[in-house]
Amino acid sequence: MQRFSFFNQPPVLFFTFIFFAWLLAAEVKAQTQEAPAAGSAMTKGAWAMQFHINDNFTLSSFAGATLSLKRHYSVNKALRFGLTIGGNFSNDKQSSETETKSETDDNYQNLGFSAKYMIYPAPDKRAKLFFGFGPSVGFSRSKQTQRYTNSQPQFRTENKSTNWSAGLGGMLGVEWFANSQISFMAEYSSFLGYHSARTERANKQEDGSGGFIVSSESFRNVDSFSFSASGVNFGLSVYF
Repeated sequence: MQRFSFFNQPPVLFFTFIFFAWLLAAEVKAQTQEAPAAGSAMTKGAWAMQFHINDNFTLSSFAGATLSLKRHYSVNKALRFGLTIGGNFSNDKQSSETETKSETDDNYQNLGFSAKYMIYPAPDKRAKLFFGFGPSVGFSRSKQTQRYTNSQPQFRTENKSTNWSAGLGGMLGVEWFANSQISFMAEYSSFLGYHSARTERANKQEDGSGGFIVSSESFRNVDSFSFSASGVNFGLSVYF
């Protein structure tokens, strides 16, 4: 049975490596310290943490990332990167006098990373136009195990899924500084990506010695390409 391998897919990792090598070369080349852009903290070495502004004016993670940071390595060039991480575990037990007793375990983990190279064509303006592009990769997996504990012989069902995604995103927006350390953003974004998903299902039965043998199993692989575009995203940046 052939399993999905990320490294056998289109050479996304190679182009991601080239992208970051290019950024490193640009960083080394920029040797001189530049003055901040007018009315802002945008200068070489400046950092900013970014938040999404919700409809009720509360703040949440920006662009779907758990953590979103931006670093300027010149007045008009910056790198934004986002890290997404999550997971959960649950255990559900059900029983009654007339039904089979069951116990279900659910596990889920996800991890994602994105980087955007940003350019500000006119950094001296109060409202600063920017655009950018860059790669993103993501991975998630889940496993559900359902055990029927009062059946003879005992049996259980396992469902597994694994998902990979990789692609290139772009953005266009405007950043306006309320003061030198705080700015508001409005931007459009789009994403062209490759997705691969694998699902597996196995029914297992007790073998009489404390172990389980597979009585039936199935799997499904789905590979796809997609293009998506978002509406306007509003955000807040805090420079430090």
